[in-house]
Amino acid sequence: MELLLFRHDEFDKLYGCEGFNADKIPLEQRTDIVNGSILITLFCIFELLYIPCMVSIYKNMKNNACYKLMFFIGILDMLSMFINAFETGILGIIGAVYCDYPLLIYTTGALGAALWYAETFIEMLLAINRCMELLRPEMAHAIFSGNKLRCLFALPICYAFAMAMLTKPILFSGVYLSWFFNPYVGYTDDFGKIVPILIILT
Repeated sequence: MELLLFRHDEFDKLYGCEGFNADKIPLEQRTDIVNGSILITLFCIFELLYIPCMVSIYKNMKNNACYKLMFFIGILDMLSMFINAFETGILGIIGAVYCDYPLLIYTTGALGAALWYAETFIEMLLAINRCMELLRPEMAHAIFSGNKLRCLFALPICYAFAMAMLTKPILFSGVYLSWFFNPYVGYTDDFGKIVPILIILT
């Protein structure tokens, strides 16, 4: 994100679309209506299923750090599904590649990665909390209660923000219906280097 916000020349050099022809790969080969529709349908189902889970967790989280951590994970998960299921489905149906919607794909790719970074950090805190509750409950209470827990919540948010600003975002390509670090994947010679990032992020 830092390139987009502060170093426009470098951004244009790495992510510019001047002279790029998306029709080098015909639109029919980039669209995937079936899998895009499946992703959108699953997004709707999973978001609806998340609601009673979140309500149940919310009711039990008043004095339990574990539930507060799980509630935060649930929020991050629900937000990330907007990108890795809903947006991916729509972009797949229309056969979009990075240069069709560069600003949208770049910013949501950075946001999707940031959500993943934050969620993995919180999951690590949850694992530490669970282990400490078993081994040293008094220490767990000292670390994961009150204002200390609020400070712990700031750590993954700061970490996610820093990673979103300082690392390459993932970028969508309808050619493979996935997210990659290369904005021109499928259009450049990437043989042996294509790794669908969305699989890793979910």
